[in-house]
Amino acid sequence: FSQRLGRSLKSDRVLDFLAFDYSSHIKDFPSAVEVVSVKSFLNTVSEKKQRYFVLSGSHGSGKTIFLKRACSLWARRLCWRKFTLVFWVDIEALAIALAPDPQYSFMKFMKYVVPEGVDFNDICDWVSIHNGEDTLLVLDGIDSFTSSTYVHAILSEPLLMKGSVISTFSLPHHAFSKQCLEYYLLGLSEDQITRQVINHYSDSPQKAEELFAFISATPAMKVLCSNPPCLAAVLSVFDSGYPN
Repeated sequence: FSQRLGRSLKSDRVLDFLAFDYSSHIKDFPSAVEVVSVKSFLNTVSEKKQRYFVLSGSHGSGKTIFLKRACSLWARRLCWRKFTLVFWVDIEALAIALAPDPQYSFMKFMKYVVPEGVDFNDICDWVSIHNGEDTLLVLDGIDSFTSSTYVHAILSEPLLMKGSVISTFSLPHHAFSKQCLEYYLLGLSEDQITRQVINHYSDSPQKAEELFAFISATPAMKVLCSNPPCLAAVLSVFDSGYPN
């Protein structure tokens, strides 16, 4: 585990979903590591003192599901209340949609971003009048673009200059390292899943055994639980009495 992180972890901030004990591994990290809670991360974005945020991690580590959950909380006004508009942008799907005409323009980008059923002109007028203030772009899978030209165009858009941006990368990325706060999301090994389950049910070893047997029953469940947000959800569902 520590050797794998030593090669891959470049960010000095680890986003923590499960209060996992990283202390024994910190000495093996290439730089000093700050373990950041999800609540702290969400609050830092809300403060809007920083414009760019990067969430990096390997495939399946939970970046997308975490940010989708955060957007869902925003829609219910449970986080990011300072943002009037939050746009989810699937970069891979955007790249496919733009393939016939990849030239950047603000209006073309917004036509993709604004969902159907929402008044496109009203949204664009709001963004233009406020220069993107109170607007948050969540750019998921930003390394899906083979060229960074379009991404730079989005980040340099004058009409969005007062907005905030969260980007996800499959690997640590430092194209904007002088301007962004980067957080790393760790996937969990099988041993770490076991320890997390045991720690969670420290007062009920039998329940820990039942849950681990449930997780171990299928390879798909093991993969799912290596994703920290998913493991947190599985623990929550199991706490509620499932599968009994």
